[in-house]
Amino acid sequence: TIIDVTPPEDRKFVYTVNYWVINLALGVGALTGGFLYGSHFGGVILGGAVAMGFVLVVTILLVAETKPEPTDAAGEADTRSGWARMAAGYRVVLADSTFRRLVIAATLMLTLEGQLTTSIGIRLAEEFPVQYVFPFGDVNGVQMLGVLKAVNTFMVVLLALFINTLLRNLPDRHRLYTGVTLYASGFAVLSVTNDAWLLLVACAVLTIGELMDIPVRQALLAELAPEEGRPRYMAAYYLHIRFGQVINSVLVSVSAVLSTQGMAGIYLLFGVLIIMQYRVILARRAPRAEADVPVSA
Repeated sequence: TIIDVTPPEDRKFVYTVNYWVINLALGVGALTGGFLYGSHFGGVILGGAVAMGFVLVVTILLVAETKPEPTDAAGEADTRSGWARMAAGYRVVLADSTFRRLVIAATLMLTLEGQLTTSIGIRLAEEFPVQYVFPFGDVNGVQMLGVLKAVNTFMVVLLALFINTLLRNLPDRHRLYTGVTLYASGFAVLSVTNDAWLLLVACAVLTIGELMDIPVRQALLAELAPEEGRPRYMAAYYLHIRFGQVINSVLVSVSAVLSTQGMAGIYLLFGVLIIMQYRVILARRAPRAEADVPVSA
């Protein structure tokens, strides 16, 4: 929907606002739910139900339907079954090597994000000694994980719009490469240190990298998904969430036998692989855009 209603020149900003709103909601929701869970559990559930009801009403009344009727190449109604259409759609998308690379980059980025609450979280719970962290007081490993997540969330809320404005004139190549480097390096540091303040600095670094990457990646997604096949491209793209969950599960097992330095090496390798995907995508971006421009008779 964002792609359909947003001009290309505004997409980075709109995706930044969207990402900012999501993180603001997550931060406020987590704090509200956490404080009210024990004493007003019923109110928390009721509040969530009312909010979802509001979303439903807004969706029904204010969001216009834009889905086109599926047609075949001749412009006739597509009478194939849903499974057949789905399989055909995925075949078309997977044949697009440039788009595949974007899915790979998104999968590896999401895998790194998930490591905070899986492999890194397990390590902190087992190895992190109780330390004083201002203004949270003495924290153990599990609490330190919560602090890191809170810092990440509220840094996104506070800095997302500012960083997007600050970097709006920076070329996408520099923004992506720098963002991925900061992101992977931050996770590499999180995987090896038990110093609370170094953990916080690493969390801040990876958050800045995240804010540099996401708006550009979302804009690339909008560019690479052709208008006539956008639903199937978007469906295929969001498979990266499932792929990332699978890789995260594997890395949890790997972390049980591999040293923390080895895990840091894996995170840095992911960063290199992501940059390699972006390098090819950006090289093909201009020729692809030119090929998509209709030629007048």
